[in-house]
Amino acid sequence: MINILKRQTREESKLLKKNHLFLKSKKLIDSIFENGKYFKEYPLSVRFLQVNEVNDINFVISVKKKYLPKAVDRNKIKRLMRNSLRECVEELKNKISEQKKSYHIAIIYNSSIIYDIDYLKDKINLILTRLIVNE
Repeated sequence: MINILKRQTREESKLLKKNHLFLKSKKLIDSIFENGKYFKEYPLSVRFLQVNEVNDINFVISVKKKYLPKAVDRNKIKRLMRNSLRECVEELKNKISEQKKSYHIAIIYNSSIIYDIDYLKDKINLILTRLIVNE
């Protein structure tokens, strides 16, 4: 019997996963905060680290408990930020591949006001263009 199913490469399976944009490793997240650079774009603060890996961008999203004490609100902001990140990365995919740079980016939400998805998308788009185009 001939095996018709093609085995997926690591890159193909990574693209098919929903959360391939987000970092999970504690070591990588700690390295962003220890060795990374920093800038603010209200209501977000950004820490990023340029790494020598494949052309890829990975994210960490955090919402401070100090500003939004209710977990429901923090989860809502994280969900909105993840959705806007996915859309912005899709729009900037060509620029990312041209730059041949790879980043680990931590985005921290620093406000007690819950903004809508359009505002967050504009801010995240501004952050990504500032990182990718200007660096």
